[in-house]
Amino acid sequence: MDHSKNALRAWLMLLKTCNEMQRFTNSRLQTGFQTSLSRFDVLANLDQAGGTLSIGNLADRLIASSGNISRLLDRMIDDGLIERRTNPQDRRVNDISMTARGRRLFRRMASNHEQWVDSIFSSINNEDIVELLRHLSSVRGNIEVAESGDAN
Repeated sequence: MDHSKNALRAWLMLLKTCNEMQRFTNSRLQTGFQTSLSRFDVLANLDQAGGTLSIGNLADRLIASSGNISRLLDRMIDDGLIERRTNPQDRRVNDISMTARGRRLFRRMASNHEQWVDSIFSSINNEDIVELLRHLSSVRGNIEVAESGDAN
């Protein structure tokens, strides 16, 4: 097969694999923690950022669509996982921070999540995972170039 046909097959396989991985993770989070991948994603991004992000920065980082981010954040505030505060440097901006309860839940979920992901990739040796990361990074770079209008 030529490059373009293999590229289409790879694209389709990536989409299907991503969907299956999201379903798998969502199911595990729901069963083990009565939460969703979207909530985990919010907490993971807050943790990675040191605990606080503006709503706009958080929305840009999320894996899932940010279409319902306001409702998602409102529910997480109601559940005591995060809190919203006015940014002290720019009162037009609201910051989202993890609460102590959110941090405790995230630590428990993150440990399990790492084990689940490790099991998903268990049939691939570490060197091949590093190579996969390199290839996926290259593909992401091509997308960024195409989006900037520099390529067709």
